[in-house]
Amino acid sequence: MRGNIHRRSIIRGALRTVIVLISLILLSSSVTAQAAQSIQVYAVPMKFVFDETGLAPPKDQQGFIYNDTTYLPLRFVVHSLNQAVEWDHATSTVTIREPESQEQAGIDDYNKKNQTMSTDIESTTSAKSMLGATTIDMFKRKVTYRINGKAFVPEAGLEGFIVNDRLFVPLRFVSSSLGHEVDWDPITYSVALLSPKFITSENYILSQSNREISALETSCQNALLSTYLQFIDETDPIVIQELKTKGHAQLAQCDTEFEIIMTNLQSSLSRYGYSTSIVAEYRNSYAEQKALAASALN
Repeated sequence: MRGNIHRRSIIRGALRTVIVLISLILLSSSVTAQAAQSIQVYAVPMKFVFDETGLAPPKDQQGFIYNDTTYLPLRFVVHSLNQAVEWDHATSTVTIREPESQEQAGIDDYNKKNQTMSTDIESTTSAKSMLGATTIDMFKRKVTYRINGKAFVPEAGLEGFIVNDRLFVPLRFVSSSLGHEVDWDPITYSVALLSPKFITSENYILSQSNREISALETSCQNALLSTYLQFIDETDPIVIQELKTKGHAQLAQCDTEFEIIMTNLQSSLSRYGYSTSIVAEYRNSYAEQKALAASALN
């Protein structure tokens, strides 16, 4: 009886040894398959603005550009988008979801620490001169994203990179999958991200229309001023009439472009349940300016 027990003990010990050896072989194969690769990336001080709030990753987690794609640390991206995140290393799965109240407090604290002093994304200072190539060691991972219960798989070339034990993900893919608009400024190397909630806010809708109106006003004023300066110095009746016709045609073009802006504005305000009374105010103001311009050409 004791002999049988001893033999079973030896067998169990041998099996454990075999299992350990197999595990080591498999682990060795896995490590070999996932050997670190060296790639060349481009690093430049980039600005990130989330719903007009400037945020920057911690100094030891700066992003980089690879194959024209901006990569940032997973946690920074997702928390900046006001979402909770989990990373399953074994299955290479990122889970992104709405945060619970306790998680929200942690996200708010994290974002507060990363908030930058300036939210200006329209700086004319070129950052391209600061662009420099550098080599990093990384592990490439094909990542699956589960966002609010729905699976998202990025196309080839948008894999995740593990750098210094931290997962870096493609900013545009993750942000767009969450419904955010992404605006990249190649001059200042700035990225503006706008959430669906922010885009549909009344303030944002009006600010966009104000920018369009301001741009139209500048364009129309420049065109009409050029015509007017020719008009007041001209003595030939035929040329004068031609300039008048040209000026009124420019006014008609401004009318068309202005009405497009107003139609879009009224549609957006109505779609989200906001008052459209401001449209009439814009039209009255435009009519007054148009009357002044028309009188100068008569």
